[in-house]
Amino acid sequence: MKITEKYVVNLILSIVLVFSSLGVGLSFFAKEYILSSETFIDVSDEKDIPQKVYDEINEYFVKSEAYSGIPADVYMSAISVDDIENLIDMKLSSLFTYIYAEGEGERDDLDFLDTEGSFDYEQKLEKNVTDFFDEFALENNVEVDDNYNAQLQKTIDTANSEINNFTDVYMLSLIDDTGIIAKIRTLYKFLDPIIYACAGLTGLCVVLIIVFSRKYIANIFYWIATSVMCMSVLSLVPVLVVKLSGITDRLIIRNKCTYTAYTALFSDIMNTLVIDLIFVFAVGAVILSIGVIISKIGKKNV
Repeated sequence: MKITEKYVVNLILSIVLVFSSLGVGLSFFAKEYILSSETFIDVSDEKDIPQKVYDEINEYFVKSEAYSGIPADVYMSAISVDDIENLIDMKLSSLFTYIYAEGEGERDDLDFLDTEGSFDYEQKLEKNVTDFFDEFALENNVEVDDNYNAQLQKTIDTANSEINNFTDVYMLSLIDDTGIIAKIRTLYKFLDPIIYACAGLTGLCVVLIIVFSRKYIANIFYWIATSVMCMSVLSLVPVLVVKLSGITDRLIIRNKCTYTAYTALFSDIMNTLVIDLIFVFAVGAVILSIGVIISKIGKKNV
């Protein structure tokens, strides 16, 4: 085989290697980082979202006192920032448990996001509201009848529902209504086959490059290095364009907690991608340098 033919073959293999390694990297990143509850939870903790949500809930109950007559402390003394954090974390953990589950499976609407009845604060909240109603009834000679009990239960349910809604900082309920979560669950099961297929193709390309360049060791490092560096640049450019444009900071989300959560999440994903891709590029540069050194040593020995 002539050297020109080898060059064409290696060029084709390197192009395939660029896209196969890109497939491995992006699929693996999507599975292990983007589709991980830990990523969302870490962002929430880092931006102090539980405290922000707690303050929003307190503000809501303070305002509601004007028409309900129930002091905000009746509700807020039953719940803590830790409870809010646990609520947020449980929603995220339940969501991804649902996504990871094999098979299609039937479920009730939003049952994987329903955290009501899962925390001790709910019992405290029920007791606080009940005690307030009982004290109010005693002081104002209100008859404890079916209407009274119905209003009591409605007040407790509404409070729990509002707390549940406030802690849905990633708007998972709204997203689920669009059917996107179900589609992600369906697509998730294809990630492993994609990773294995792309990894196999990547390995095959590397082996073939080694075979066709076995008489010119420096060429092996050259072709592999350029493929790795091209793959990183091909991924890095669009990520940097999005990051530097600041488009994620211009999201139209009125809720401050949700806005903070999503902008921080997108920023974290892009920053992690940039760091990883720069590292990959550096690895490619090192491989290329090794190839250059081998080439120079070979020329000296000729």
